[in-house]
Amino acid sequence: MFTIIFQIVAYFYLQNNSELITIIGDISFVIVALCAAISGLNAYKSLKKCDPEESKGWAIATIAFGLFMLGDIYWAYSELILKINTPLGSIADLFWTLAYFALIIATLKLQKAIFYYSKLQKYIFTILGLIIGGYVAYNSLSAYFNLTHNIGNLANDLYVTYDFIILGIILSIILPLLKTKQYVFLKSWITIMLAILLRIFYDLLFAYLTELNTYQTGNYIDILYASSYVIFALANYLKTKTCCATND
Repeated sequence: MFTIIFQIVAYFYLQNNSELITIIGDISFVIVALCAAISGLNAYKSLKKCDPEESKGWAIATIAFGLFMLGDIYWAYSELILKINTPLGSIADLFWTLAYFALIIATLKLQKAIFYYSKLQKYIFTILGLIIGGYVAYNSLSAYFNLTHNIGNLANDLYVTYDFIILGIILSIILPLLKTKQYVFLKSWITIMLAILLRIFYDLLFAYLTELNTYQTGNYIDILYASSYVIFALANYLKTKTCCATND
């Protein structure tokens, strides 16, 4: 949380110093990402004892955030060491793409752990996300094969595809959750969903800004990115706390 506050203050006061703000942004991403990954491992260990089925989804979500962290590390290396500004189409995109596939599997696993009042609702949102995501992917691939987009643009556009697929799954999870009265159980679930939603919202803004060629590390939207890691860590803390109370 301190990292986020420091990042907000730095972004507000250092907008005219792009080099320093890039350093602060890249380093702060790696710090919060590492904390999120470690907290995820702790939550998985606790959850494995009290709910082995749910722990699978939580474990894969932790792997996803760990892969996001590896992408952040390479992005920071590219900007701070190699001096490549906004390295789209780099190895970082490979890690982030793998992270998204892991996140899709994680949300599907978590979806299986939810009790549904209406399975029709579950399928409607999931299929809707797939249709919208498929449409975005079709346009992105068409632009790439028509040589109007390069590999960096393609990777960036496909993140939007993954975003819509995950968004459909998350909506199918959140709606039945809102009907439950098990508030202790509810807190960690809503928090992890919020962490993923923040990441999706950030990605949509990131894709838009990079399409306009106006994004660089230090943009205010980066606060959303770092916040998704912090909220994921909070979700892990709440889940660990809930599991410990259940085991007691």
